[in-house]
Amino acid sequence: MLSRPLIRSFFLTACLVLSACTSPDIQLYRPLEETAVPETVAVLPFSIDPQFTGDGNPEVIFRKVFFSYFTYLGYRDMPLDEIDRRLKNAGYRSVAAIHKAPPSQLRRVLGVDAVILGRVVDASNITAGVYAETRLKGEIEFWDLKQNLPIWKLDHHEIDLSGIAQSTIVNMVQDQINNSETQLAYYRSAEVFAVKAMQKIPDPGKLDTQPVHPPVITGLSSNISPGQALKEGDTIEVMLQGPAGLRASFDIGSAITHWPMQEIAPGVYQGAYHVKPEDRFDRALIIGRIQDDHGLIGKKILNTLVTKVNV
Repeated sequence: MLSRPLIRSFFLTACLVLSACTSPDIQLYRPLEETAVPETVAVLPFSIDPQFTGDGNPEVIFRKVFFSYFTYLGYRDMPLDEIDRRLKNAGYRSVAAIHKAPPSQLRRVLGVDAVILGRVVDASNITAGVYAETRLKGEIEFWDLKQNLPIWKLDHHEIDLSGIAQSTIVNMVQDQINNSETQLAYYRSAEVFAVKAMQKIPDPGKLDTQPVHPPVITGLSSNISPGQALKEGDTIEVMLQGPAGLRASFDIGSAITHWPMQEIAPGVYQGAYHVKPEDRFDRALIIGRIQDDHGLIGKKILNTLVTKVNV
């Protein structure tokens, strides 16, 4: 049994470390209002510090999660599998080679105006008794390929100490169990990182100078109640309202993306997802999206957290 002094020590440590956690730092090289805003963007494969010796592929997870949230912004985003296919066909076999490629060559290979360069500077996942800690330190840079200039760079160090920041030992132990799966722990930290980053990254969709505007979602709803825990076989139904005759889909966090929806009436779209045994939803948000013929995408977040439990 844990003694009271030991428990107090855990909480003290949590408070001290958590006090060092800040929001992402972003350096703006040029305000979007003062430059020709890139329209098309490719999120390149993320790199990781060569000294990293752990498992879990945090750089792969971080890229996927960041892309899922970056698509909320007013750019036209190239799907990750299409980016990887074009880079492979062009002879790029390593992340290092991709990051060192001349901007003019990347623009020719990918056909985009700008790229996102991501780096995992440090990552770790530690579980020891009731202590559970996940760290993810990363850098994200937005590079204009047309002008061969950076627009912004963002740095952040995300620390998940949920295992020792709870009010009861029962919650501590449960968090320790949840944290024992390294990849899931990295997914959780990457999502928190990405959500915070989106609050800092300039969004061209909010500029009044934009000559075009993405379609607007006027309504988004789901059959999932707040706090409802899902299990295998349950159905997540999503309803979306917006302009008629477009393509609609929805995401469930970063686990399920671009799930198709059908237009059941003019401007009314419906989609359903059946929960599978392998699905891992941990407080995931439902995101609706609608795309017009020009490739412009409107997004809306439904403030319903989706969680799956294994029974």
